[in-house]
Amino acid sequence: MRSVVILLLFSSLAIAQQDTATGTASGHVYCADTQRPARLADVALVPLPLAVAPSAAGKPQTPQHYTVHSRHDGSFLVTHLPPGDYYVSVTYPGYLTPEYQFSADDLLRPSADIRRQIIESVPVVTVAANRNSSVSVTIRRGGAISGTLRYEDGSPVPDREIVPLHRDSNGAWTALSPSASNNRMFENGGTDDLGHFRIQGLAPGEYTLKLPRAYDVGLTAVYYGDGFLEKDAKSIKLTDGEEYPSADITVRLSKLHTITGSVVSSSGQPINSGKITLSTADNITMDLAVIDEDNATFYIDLVPDGVYTLRITDAKNVSTQVLRTPENPNMIRNISRTTLAVYPDYQAPLEVTGDITSLTLTIPEKRVDAAQPVRQPY
Repeated sequence: MRSVVILLLFSSLAIAQQDTATGTASGHVYCADTQRPARLADVALVPLPLAVAPSAAGKPQTPQHYTVHSRHDGSFLVTHLPPGDYYVSVTYPGYLTPEYQFSADDLLRPSADIRRQIIESVPVVTVAANRNSSVSVTIRRGGAISGTLRYEDGSPVPDREIVPLHRDSNGAWTALSPSASNNRMFENGGTDDLGHFRIQGLAPGEYTLKLPRAYDVGLTAVYYGDGFLEKDAKSIKLTDGEEYPSADITVRLSKLHTITGSVVSSSGQPINSGKITLSTADNITMDLAVIDEDNATFYIDLVPDGVYTLRITDAKNVSTQVLRTPENPNMIRNISRTTLAVYPDYQAPLEVTGDITSLTLTIPEKRVDAAQPVRQPY
C-alpha cells in the first residue's frame, strides 16, 4: 500500500512539473545595413496573442515582456519562458523595431489576418517545454531628421525638445506611437547648446516637426516651416533609412505680439476676475489668461498675426480680504473672497497685426448676485 501511495505522489509531482515546465529561446541580432551584430541591444520576447474577432469587447491586457540585453557578439538567451509563440522586439538606437508597422492594438488584439501578417513579417519563435528554440533577427536602420532651431536674429534655441509628428491614414498629424519608432529616439530629440537636433529611428512616411509651447520660458509652439499653427506646417517625406539633414526651424519673435487690456461692465465698472481665451477660426485655443484681481487687467503674450475670437468666461467682481495672524503679520491665516456681481460669458472678434495695448472689452449685460463669501485657507 505504501508503494502505491509513493507512486501516486511521484506521479502527481511529475504532472505538476510538466504543467509548469518552461523553455528557453536564444538567437542573434544583426544590423541589416552593416551586417554586424547589434551589440547591447534591448531584446524582448512578447507573447503573441491568439487571433480574436475585430469586434471583441473588453480592453486587452498588456502581456508580460521577457527582456534581456544582447551580448557583444549580438547573441541573446531568454530563460524560463512559458511554452507558446513569441514575437521578438529589438530596440536599438537608430534602428526600427521589427514590429514597427503594427499598431499597439494590432499587437495586443490581432485579427486572424493581422496575426498572419505578424508571423510573416516579424521574427517569431515557438517555445516548447524543456527545450531551447533559436531565432535570428535582422533590424533595419530607420530614417532621421536633423536641423537647427534658431531665433530670427541667428542665436540658437538650446535645450528644447523637438517632437516629430507623423501623417496618419486620415491625413492628420499625430504623435508617434511606441511601436512606430525607436523608444530611445527622444533621448536625442532635443537641441544642444548650438540649437542642433537630430531625431532618428523613423519609419518611412511623411513627417513634420513641432517645437511645443514652453510656458516656463515663454515660447509659443512653432512648426517646421516657421509657422505657429499646425495647418501651416511643412512636411518631410522619408524613404527607407533616409537622412533629411536640413529641417531648420526659425522662431520669428517679430511675428508674435502682446495683448493687454481690461474688462468692464456696460456701466463702466471694472471687472476684476475672469478667464480670457483666444481661439482661431478652427477653434484652436492659442492662449489662456486670467484677469489680475489687483489691477483688473489681463495680459496675453506671444500671439501670432491672425483673426481670433476672444472669449471671456467666469467674469465677476470680487472683494478679497486677507486675514493675518496677530502674532506674525507676515503669516496669512486665511483669505476671504466675496462675490459682488456675476457677469455672463462674452465673446468678440479680434484681429492681431501687432501689439495691442489698453484694449477695453465691455460686457453688455450683467447679473447681480447677493454677496457670497468664500473662505479659502492659505
